Amino acid sequence: MTSLPYIEGMSGNSVERPQWESGNASTRFPFADDTVIDGYPFDAVVDACVVVPSELAPASERVYVGCLHISRHMVSVMVYSGRRPILACSATRQSMEPFSPVRMEPVDKTCSGFISFGDIRFDDFSTPVTRREAAYLSESAVVRPVVGRLRRFVQPGRNEEAKGIVGIIVPDGVGMSLHEDGDSSLVSFTMSDDARDSVTIWCDPTKPSPGSPYPVKSINGVHPDSLGRIAIVFARDASEVPK
Repeated sequence: MTSLPYIEGMSGNSVERPQWESGNASTRFPFADDTVIDGYPFDAVVDACVVVPSELAPASERVYVGCLHISRHMVSVMVYSGRRPILACSATRQSMEPFSPVRMEPVDKTCSGFISFGDIRFDDFSTPVTRREAAYLSESAVVRPVVGRLRRFVQPGRNEEAKGIVGIIVPDGVGMSLHEDGDSSLVSFTMSDDARDSVTIWCDPTKPSPGSPYPVKSINGVHPDSLGRIAIVFARDASEVPK
């Protein structure tokens, strides 16, 4: 099967590269074909799915099991992306069910994933074994979504800060919905493929046009955090706006 080319210009919550079951050609799946380590207990991990988001540029760091520990009583793994630990998982002999997916705990909160342990013969590990070699995972077991990130706000005008009552206006082709859950609300944005180019031009400060918005970095002095997140309080009507 011919692999699909990289898709340029993808934004929002989208998958960087398509994943196909037929792309699983690894003989030691979920490990990569070039992962050859003498004496490594490859059958201890029989399946995995690791989600490593990236921002704007495609991720290039390889994902691997950097620590695998097995004793008579438990098994544990630590998964890395590049040099940073991202996920960890441990299971006791009594609680572990072979070949069943177990949710890994995030060390990096942006990452997530599942792992399945094999039918480990715990009695063979009266002496605990810890392997710290980089056992690389197959790319078929890694999902690399390109996650949209809030970088700038826009307002009509040239000021660098939006003040007072701030409204959210979305261009044609962009949908916005508000879902309330108790005391919290979740705002979701959707964008059609046809609107992608026009939205990019509409938000481009290098191509100003009459009435077009300009980027601002904060709202009432509040800036997004390092991940581009900000909390916004919505009022149902003008009477609820704080004076």
